[in-house]
Amino acid sequence: MNTAPDPLSDLRDIHLPDPVSFWPPAPGWWIALLLVMGLIPLSIWAFRKFRIPKAFNTARHELQGLRESYAANQQDQTLTMGLSRLLRRYAMAVYGREQVAGLTGEQWLAFLNEKGMTSQFTEGAGRVLVSAPYGSQESVQGQELLATVEQWLKGNRRPKP
Repeated sequence: MNTAPDPLSDLRDIHLPDPVSFWPPAPGWWIALLLVMGLIPLSIWAFRKFRIPKAFNTARHELQGLRESYAANQQDQTLTMGLSRLLRRYAMAVYGREQVAGLTGEQWLAFLNEKGMTSQFTEGAGRVLVSAPYGSQESVQGQELLATVEQWLKGNRRPKP
């Protein structure tokens, strides 16, 4: 009898590969990380760039509506209330709630003067925005007030930091 050696006895047992390590990541993950890191500042920039023109366009349309309403009705209190609300909302959209929301009276007018580079709010037609919206019987120069607010909006279309 010929005894042949068992060919299976020379085989080695199955060796499993080492487990896959999570570090270092594959090149695709590095590329994805770089893309995300680039997209975050880009999205912040785009949000800031396109938010203000939208607020400006909205404010401009609202100002036109107030102008038409004043031409038809000549109601001073309605005009001053609308302009006061419009200025406050636009200023909060552009300069932030923290800087604008707490301003009242003379501080509010001084803020409008400073940001509009004018003196029309403390010394001119814009002075009525302190008391006229609340029912005082001050005389309002409607067309001049509308022009002052329009000029302020245009001057703050691209606000300086």
